[in-house]
Amino acid sequence: MLSPSIVTVADAYWASHLGCPGDQLFAEPLNIITHGEELSDYRGAFALFRNEAAIASVPPTCVDKLKVLLSPVLSGCSPESFATALAPVASMVIGPAYIGYAEAVTPPEHPARNLLPDDASALDALQQACDPTEWEHGGSYRTLESNVGSIRIAEALGFLQYATSMAVRLK
Repeated sequence: MLSPSIVTVADAYWASHLGCPGDQLFAEPLNIITHGEELSDYRGAFALFRNEAAIASVPPTCVDKLKVLLSPVLSGCSPESFATALAPVASMVIGPAYIGYAEAVTPPEHPARNLLPDDASALDALQQACDPTEWEHGGSYRTLESNVGSIRIAEALGFLQYATSMAVRLK
């Protein structure tokens, strides 16, 4: 179980990302809000699930339509029921995804450094070698729950699950 201090930091991050007060996170079985600044250009619904509660951020232009679709799961929502409810307007479903954090990270035994402008061509080559979906999903401490190997590596490194996310891109 994550310590209360880590949960507080993670809650602050996700509240900022979603554009809502921290006390709205996981306060209801399903709390539907409109996208904040960080998600303002995302044409989809993004939801976080933890401890039998969820928060979903949706575009303001279609909030009424999505609330109607999600109304059957307002009293209890899972990542799967969220995706199923939005299936009529979905173009792609990404998730469920494991979001984990570590209390401490052991320093690597190899040298590491921040990327520099001179590294741009090597970074571009790496991006070109990756599947576009892999590249889009990289760079964060989350992975699809179906990627059991990645989750096992994260847990071996001391990561613990904070929440589950689900993203539904709209048609």
